[in-house]
Amino acid sequence: MINNDSILNAVTKHYDNKRFNAQNKAYELNAMLNEDQQWVNNRFAIKELSLEIAKAEYMQDLDLANSLKEKREVLKAKRNQILSQKGIDERSLSPVYECEKCQDTGFIHGAGVCDCFYKNLTVVCENLLQLNSTTLPTFSEYECSSKTAEKYKNLFIDFVNKFPPETIKNLLIGGDTGTGKTFSAGCI
Repeated sequence: MINNDSILNAVTKHYDNKRFNAQNKAYELNAMLNEDQQWVNNRFAIKELSLEIAKAEYMQDLDLANSLKEKREVLKAKRNQILSQKGIDERSLSPVYECEKCQDTGFIHGAGVCDCFYKNLTVVCENLLQLNSTTLPTFSEYECSSKTAEKYKNLFIDFVNKFPPETIKNLLIGGDTGTGKTFSAGCI
């Protein structure tokens, strides 16, 4: 049975899978790189130099700090060369999420639901209902037989374009047989 809980669970699982895939891809790249001793030595040297730079800056030895920064830049260039030789973009060493705003969670901390949530909710609902969006009707296919039908078609299109509306929580479609209620619901 499909209900709010099953939809929420499916959306949560959908986002969990997206996050897992992004994190797993980054993990596998890092694991592959960590098999290369040259990469490991370079990473360790950069970290060690960063610590020495922090110490020099704390001790206010700016000449030493600047000298160490130059050495670290040489090591970073070598790091980039290793990545380039392996055909790896440095950004892919961390998870690359489809949605940078929410990092594939569907929610933005302190701001609520992310824009991508409704798109993913649609995908999940289509899967749960075993619908294929290419088989659903669209308003562009609807030939209006009267000015009243045209008026309602435009209201429905406006409803969809502004979804989720701030003031309207539900949409009730009524009318006689053959007026396009089911078709309109499919389009929405």
